[in-house]
Amino acid sequence: MLLVAFLYVLPLLITPKLPIPTPTAVAQVTPTITPIYTPVPATPTSTATSTASPTSTSTSTGTAARTLTKTPTAAPPTDTRLLPQATPTPVPTSTMGPSFGEIRFCLEDEVNHEARCCKASRVVFSGQVERVYVSWTYNNAYVAMKFSRKWYWNDQLIVLREDGIWDGTTWRIDGTSEYTWLNPAVFGPGHSHLLSGSYTVELYIGDRLEQRGSFAILR
Repeated sequence: MLLVAFLYVLPLLITPKLPIPTPTAVAQVTPTITPIYTPVPATPTSTATSTASPTSTSTSTGTAARTLTKTPTAAPPTDTRLLPQATPTPVPTSTMGPSFGEIRFCLEDEVNHEARCCKASRVVFSGQVERVYVSWTYNNAYVAMKFSRKWYWNDQLIVLREDGIWDGTTWRIDGTSEYTWLNPAVFGPGHSHLLSGSYTVELYIGDRLEQRGSFAILR
């Protein structure tokens, strides 16, 4: 029996054992993602510049795709023609307020009393002057309009008249000129002539200075 057992085991001892293959690691392959640019053409224009801004999108296969979108920027217009301007409409005289116009200075023999204005106009007087007249034009005066005047001699206030009322009788509203005068009484008793120096008159409508004029008396 020992011999039979030996003969049974002997083939197993003689037959060489094949090596068991060792499993080799499988290399991991990482796919490379290549971006796909799909340009979207912009409408060509001759007077506009465009700024490109990429926009990313995703496809169904997981591949990233970027779309290049162009945003047009308007250029300044090159047409520089001017539009015609409207002709201003003149304001009717009837809607304008009262006003005083040109001032004239003259002597008594140069006054037109009927027209209430100086026929001549001068800014320099010489010698002994007893009275100087001043006339001015006016527009749109109305009854009860308040006006006043101030007289200056060498920049000193010598006359202030604030009680003027346009009453339509003494100061006519249908005329185009008015006048008044300056006499030596403004310097006090004993003066028969106006003093030499520079004179200025200011005409007011209400509180508004409307007109100013100056003259000089030389000796």
